[in-house]
Amino acid sequence: MPTKFTLVIPTYNEAPIIGETLTEVVQVFQKHCQGPWTIVVADNASTDGTADIVRALNDPHTKVLCIKEKGRGRALRAAFAAAGEGIVAFTDADLPIEPINVLRGLEMIRNGECEIVVGTRVQSSRGSKRSFTRRLTSRAFQLLSRTIVGIHSSDSQCPLRVMNERVRPIMLATVDPTWWCELEFLVMAEKLNISIKELSVVWNEDRYPHRKSTIMVAHESLRAIRAMLKMRSYLKPIMVSLRKEL
Repeated sequence: MPTKFTLVIPTYNEAPIIGETLTEVVQVFQKHCQGPWTIVVADNASTDGTADIVRALNDPHTKVLCIKEKGRGRALRAAFAAAGEGIVAFTDADLPIEPINVLRGLEMIRNGECEIVVGTRVQSSRGSKRSFTRRLTSRAFQLLSRTIVGIHSSDSQCPLRVMNERVRPIMLATVDPTWWCELEFLVMAEKLNISIKELSVVWNEDRYPHRKSTIMVAHESLRAIRAMLKMRSYLKPIMVSLRKEL
């Protein structure tokens, strides 16, 4: 039987969209996902009833894990720790990546092509394109991350990671409470020489056109520089411990 698969979807106040997102993911997985699978909604201190909507779906494949404190990093670590054995992945609640592409990453892991799959966003000749501001911000972030922390991934911000059970401790070893934990994860994985492959995914940021982005470009750019400068020092002792564990 194929290895168990868990998809983690971190959420914060996503009540208007979480039901539709889960319905679509479940439909695709029921049709195309081989072997046992579970979706874990890591609800990170929502105040709009997101968790109640997930429970109301009453789907046997879907669980909700409530984390009392805000922070995407906290939500991801809690869900990864609770996932149990098998392959684990995560993506965003607004589903900018098609569920079938998540399953493509799963098959790459199951086939032994690599230990970690990282999504990389491409522009579609049809349908949604990323805004100029978002593309410019991503390019600036990639330049900063290569310069400051030496990361090689072509799109370290893409919200798709799939990993096998052996390397899941890398995600659990991240410390940042926010979405910077995703960069921490990649920095450590690359420096530990873990086998990583990129998966090209068509990006759709307009699936829910009325959903407002919470990203503040200027604020996040300054925070990016501070966060990456700190990473260069505090990740070193963590990696020493991981080298022994892996």
